[in-house]
Amino acid sequence: MNGKNRKLLAHLNALGLYTEKEFYRIHDYEKLRSDRNGMQFSYIILNLDTKAIPLRSVKKLIMGILGQLRIIDHIGLSGTDRIGILLPGTEKSGALGFLKNINHLLSEFPGISVDDIITYPEPQALMTAVSASVASAAIVESSDTAEAEEVVIIPFEISK
Repeated sequence: MNGKNRKLLAHLNALGLYTEKEFYRIHDYEKLRSDRNGMQFSYIILNLDTKAIPLRSVKKLIMGILGQLRIIDHIGLSGTDRIGILLPGTEKSGALGFLKNINHLLSEFPGISVDDIITYPEPQALMTAVSASVASAAIVESSDTAEAEEVVIIPFEISK
């Protein structure tokens, strides 16, 4: 890492961005939460051309992005010259809406570009998981019904 990148890293951390290690830990945590509760999250990756964009511009961009994030969202370093934005409980359409909200910032700085938008779990995987869950619930319900049908009810009288 060259001197300019070290300086940029120090400034980004001072602005409140997670370090790469912290950000990946949060990413893994959100992945586990998503596996447990079935909710999707989106992960936006921005490329920074640190040779083409001055430090003050990166700071302005980050401050603008921080102003658009919800309290549950996260922003951090995602590799060399990359920033990641993690949006829990957000499908791809929500991530695209977020990018639309910050488009004026992105277009202001030619050294910044959207590299990727990743959704976890993928919509197809989510549908498969929901289908499996519904099928599992149906099996349990049908086995409960079968047990109920086997129960013999013996009428009795209450004596006074």
